[in-house]
Amino acid sequence: MRILGQVDSAGDRSLRGIAMMTASALSNQVGAALGARAFDAIGPVGVVAVRQWVAAVVLMPVARPPLRRLTWSQWWPVLLLAAVFGCMNLSVYVAIDRLGLALAITLEFLGPLAVALAGSRSRRDLLLAVTAAVGVYVLVLPGGPR
Repeated sequence: MRILGQVDSAGDRSLRGIAMMTASALSNQVGAALGARAFDAIGPVGVVAVRQWVAAVVLMPVARPPLRRLTWSQWWPVLLLAAVFGCMNLSVYVAIDRLGLALAITLEFLGPLAVALAGSRSRRDLLLAVTAAVGVYVLVLPGGPR
């Protein structure tokens, strides 16, 4: 419990970080699963458009940026980031449409996993990476789970 003026402990920050990471991963996975169910109605491009729109609607009240006061030098990185996220999401949703949800999301996860492992030096992390690699191998086996 935090008392006014007291600095958070490292344990509090770690728990908060774990909670935020878990919520983020859950949001991403639930969004992908729900989006995949809408392919028949609006296709992958429509799903990406809706997902970007929902993200803007959810984040605008939270961030409350002064939109009318932003200059072009402030807008262009925002628009570039939006384009990158749009292309990234479109790639993922087209992959889901063609490969299936489980395999596409598993392959999407490999990039961040590789980056995390590149910065890690512990045996535990290596063991967890090998476990994840076995899971990916099982997913890509011909006739395996999809």
